[in-house]
Amino acid sequence: MFLKINGVEMPEVTEVATDSFTITESDRDDNGNMVHEFITKKQKIAATIGLLTHAQRQLIYNQLAVNKGLSLSVTFNDPETGSVKTINCYVGDRSIKLKDSKFGVPTHWSDFKLSLIEN
Repeated sequence: MFLKINGVEMPEVTEVATDSFTITESDRDDNGNMVHEFITKKQKIAATIGLLTHAQRQLIYNQLAVNKGLSLSVTFNDPETGSVKTINCYVGDRSIKLKDSKFGVPTHWSDFKLSLIEN
């Protein structure tokens, strides 16, 4: 799988799913009919990253911390166009599991999941 954040390729990406959504301004006219005004189209990327060393986990968290996670350059394979696309995103939910530790110090992590939502 292919996913870059701020130009840094993310390690061990096992899944990338994208959602597309349309933002509209909606209201009803005098006849009660729904009227929509198209505003824009945005994407959300949900990624899963597999087994990580502690250093790889830190690399990812360092990229997510850039601009406080509010303005990240994200490059991925866009299913709508079938080509590589770069969009500006903020980081949403993220979760990770501790897989292994040695003498109380984390050594490996797994199932890191994160959402990247287009600004």
